[in-house]
Amino acid sequence: MGTRIADQAHNDARAETLLKQALSRPHLDDRPSVLERLIALYDAWGRPQDIPSLEQELRALREPPGRRGSRDA
Repeated sequence: MGTRIADQAHNDARAETLLKQALSRPHLDDRPSVLERLIALYDAWGRPQDIPSLEQELRALREPPGRRGSRDA
């Protein structure tokens, strides 16, 4: 059973690496999905400190184009 846990940890680490590599591409087609997956991975790992910047980017991507960068008075 210890091997199974080690395999899962290795797979999770590999998933994190692949997701981060995808996010490093400036014109990634499905960036919101990759962000959601990385957020879910960090949530499952109990790493809430790694989530806020990803959620902020995800919110910005989901805002209507006319609202990006604008502030309500």
